Amino acid sequence: MNASASPRLLGRGCIHGRVVKSYRKNRVTKVERNLSIGSQWQLQDALERSEDSDRLNTSFVERLNLTIRRGSAYLQRRSPAHARSQECLADQMESLRCYYNFIRPHGGLKFGREMRTPAMQAGLVARRLSFRDVFTAVAAFFSLLGLLIRARCRRQALIPCSVPAC
Repeated sequence: MNASASPRLLGRGCIHGRVVKSYRKNRVTKVERNLSIGSQWQLQDALERSEDSDRLNTSFVERLNLTIRRGSAYLQRRSPAHARSQECLADQMESLRCYYNFIRPHGGLKFGREMRTPAMQAGLVARRLSFRDVFTAVAAFFSLLGLLIRARCRRQALIPCSVPAC
């Protein structure tokens, strides 16, 4: 995404910074931090609100990219696996996102003996979920959605209800 398209697509609150490292003999000699999109006060405000760092860096994004790449055989380097369609890749990424946020405990969210998930930290759930919890919740959601659609169809009586009974 180029610099002129980012604010248009992401809004005026978009802040984009770059970290450029110069190397000599496999050692970092200089680190430059440049602000590409946004104002300096927006960047300072975002860094002050950040719980992770007070300097512009790419380590957190790169760590997330590595976790995603290692969690999906489709995205691993030098792997014989490949996504046969965009839908397969999108479904696999949704499963990985659910696992990462609701099931997998994170070492950075350890409080005493308890290791939390990002969903627990955000207050969305009270405990770490299992795959069984996630998939039964999804099934319950769709069965409830089917009941609501059937009830609405009966109430309106305009079109016949084509949702099968669960």
